[in-house]
Formats: sequence, C-alpha cells, structure tokens
Amino acid sequence: MEATGTPVVFSDIVRAWQKISPFVHQTPVLTSSQADEKTGRKLFSFKCEKISKRLDLFKARGALNAVLQAQERSDNVVGFATHSSGNHGQALSWASKVAGFPCYVVVPETAPEVKKRAIKAYGGQLVECGPNLQDR
Repeated sequence: MEATGTPVVFSDIVRAWQKISPFVHQTPVLTSSQADEKTGRKLFSFKCEKISKRLDLFKARGALNAVLQAQERSDNVVGFATHSSGNHGQALSWASKVAGFPCYVVVPETAPEVKKRAIKAYGGQLVECGPNLQDR
C-alpha cells in the first residue's frame, strides 16, 4: 500500500506477506489453555515474534516491506536512512542489506552500545548525534 492515506485492505497484507516471506523466519501462533479456561472461550492467540532467529521480527517485517516497496516503485533508490536508538535501526539495516542497499542510522550518542553493535552487525552505518531532538 502506498502512503496515500487510504485504508489497508486484506489484499495489501497478502501482497506484503508474499514479498517478505522468503526472507523472514516464520514464528508460531500459540494459544493458552489457561486464558481459555479463565474466559470460558477460546479468545486468545499469541504471535510469538520474540522466538525468531533474527531481530525483532515485527519491526523487521515492516522495514523489509517498505524497502521492497521502494525498490519496486523506483529504479533510483540508492539507500535508506532512519533515526533510531534501537530496534527500528536494526530492522532497517537488515532489510536494506537483504535488498542490497546501504543503510544509514542516525543514533543518539547515548544509545546503548549493544544497540549500536547490533545495527552495525546487520549492515547499518552509524551516524552518531547528540541526545536531543534538535541534534537529530
């Protein structure tokens, strides 16, 4: 779906899934018998995004879909950039690398070192900035 303000429809979700599914680890959907017993119904299903081989798949899926959509829309894509102190920077770094593009992540100098290392490990190039919004 393009950023037009139009609502997301089911076919948008199917197209996104078709694009990204070759690149992402499928995580299980689990239920809870305890929750079912307490409610008297089978209401709850839990998508286990944290049981992934990679980073936070919720953000990675969105970043990869955005990167692949940009690539489809234009032959002029030369890379991606974001500001993040953590998971989104990792996700966009990974997605850009999968698609063969550089990624620049503007990171506050106060961000945890573990987050900075992870961004680099996924192929992102760090651009450190001051810790406030004006520096970003």
